[in-house]
Amino acid sequence: MNETKSTRRSRDALEVAIRKYGHPAAISDLNSFSESSDARRVFLDATFTMCRDSFMDFTIQKMSAGGGDIQGYECADDGKKADMHCPLARALQEYGIRVDVVSEAFVSYLRTWLGTFGRPTPPKPTMLYQHEARVRYNKEQETMAKAKTGHTREMLSTSKNVTKEHHHVSNQVKWDNLKPVLIRDLKIFESNRGTFLEGKLLVEPFTPMVGCTTIMEDNNGDVLLVAL
Repeated sequence: MNETKSTRRSRDALEVAIRKYGHPAAISDLNSFSESSDARRVFLDATFTMCRDSFMDFTIQKMSAGGGDIQGYECADDGKKADMHCPLARALQEYGIRVDVVSEAFVSYLRTWLGTFGRPTPPKPTMLYQHEARVRYNKEQETMAKAKTGHTREMLSTSKNVTKEHHHVSNQVKWDNLKPVLIRDLKIFESNRGTFLEGKLLVEPFTPMVGCTTIMEDNNGDVLLVAL
């Protein structure tokens, strides 16, 4: 796949930011990719996508804390603009984000998030606790919504948002040809086509709105958050 000069510059800028602020495990994964590999491109582009999508999480947190509305949070707090000496701010600019309307508070939020991205899976007790906390929080939100509106939020299904069409695939992989893989062998943003992951579900699937999450333990005792 050919890269334009602009795209290459964007990815290189983000790599500098990851190496400065990223978690050691994510940096180790990045080091394992060759400079021209598809895996490196996918890793960097997906990281940027999550950085961009984190703006909504940041906005919701600010709204929850201040009770304000969504407008104006690009330059939240004291309105201080992003410091362009920061590699992450420069990377956002290279990817086309208007840094003139992005606050330093948001870039600081991203730097903190980037430091946790790609970290090893937490121990099983921690994952179970986090799952219980998510379920408890969702139930509290449901109770608040029902008290305010008189009804609970509607659980959406993907069929309401996505029109699926069946396409015959001539090169489908047969189950008998799949090879087992362990959680410890998985790498972030790297496809494991032709393999299967076997284990047991430790909790009931949790469906907050669209899609569901659960926790699986493989035959080696490692655990993984599974999202569908």
